[in-house]
This record gives sequence, C-alpha cells and structure tokens, in this order.
Amino acid sequence: MAKPVAEIFELIERLGAASQAIRSGSEEQKDSERLGFYPIGESKGQQETYKRVLKLDSSFWLASEIDYSSDEANFDKLAKSEQELLKKVMAIFAVGDGAIIDSLLLPLILTARTPEDVMFYIAQMHNEQVHAKAYGDMIKAVIKDAEEEKRVLMYPDTIVPLQRVMKFLDDLKNAKSYRDLY
Repeated sequence: MAKPVAEIFELIERLGAASQAIRSGSEEQKDSERLGFYPIGESKGQQETYKRVLKLDSSFWLASEIDYSSDEANFDKLAKSEQELLKKVMAIFAVGDGAIIDSLLLPLILTARTPEDVMFYIAQMHNEQVHAKAYGDMIKAVIKDAEEEKRVLMYPDTIVPLQRVMKFLDDLKNAKSYRDLY
C-alpha cells in the first residue's frame, strides 16, 4: 500500500519527537549518540539485545533460495477446497508480514532507546520482508491468472478479525505521542 509522501514525513516527525522524549533522561542516553556498530552498550539489556541480534543474523535466509518449480504441479493435485484454504493462508501471511513492517517495526526503530535495539528491529524488519516475499512468490508459483492472484491477495481484507487488527495497527501509526502508542 503506497502512502503519500507527506503522510510518511509526518509519521517520521511524530515518531522522531517521541523518540527524543523517550531518550531524554534515559541512563542510556549517552549511547543514543553512537552511530557506529561498536562499542556495544554495557548494560545487561544492551548485551542481551545484542545477543538476540547475532542469533537473528545467523538465522537469515532468502526467499530466492526456495525452489518453487514443483509447487504448481503439487498444488494442482489438491482438491479445490484444499487449494482455496492454502491460497487464503498464503495471502494472510504475505499481507501480514508487510503489515508488521509497516505498522510495528518502523515505529519501534524510530523510538528505540539504544543502538542495539535499532539493530535488532532492523534485522527483524529484513526477516519479515523475506517472509512476505516468500509467501508472495509461493502465490505467484501456484496462481498463474493475474485476476485470481489479485483476488487472493485481497482476501485478508475480507476477514473481520484481520480488519480489526489492521485498524489497531493504523491507530498505532496515527498516535500523536509515545503514550498513545500503547
């Protein structure tokens, strides 16, 4: 979903102001000035976050590493009801991972307290992007009709609980202060 440039800049400004408010008075404020990777912060929280960053880095994979060549033939062997269910599941994950990036990770990055937190959120954002691409690639591998692909990708918009989640995520993005976010 493309967003108007002005809306994106407004969101960044609000989140930047919230980030400054959070960082002011923080015992870790001295680290907020650090732009390089090192030194890693000395607090227990920063050390634990850095360990999570390393663990996440070691688990990276790429959607392009998946071989989809037999997916279409296998998909065609499924009953129509199984195909429909699988299409819905793939669509939910393809759209859901994008929603996580758009609605949760960007605000978390912009309001992170430490550089270690920023590292972790950026690594997780990349992970979510890989997931979204993999599910999208799966959909493209099994659905060859452009109109059917479009219909499948719109499926999450028809599920009331998902509509509520998306509204909640939009409300988070539109919060005027850090306190409004939670």
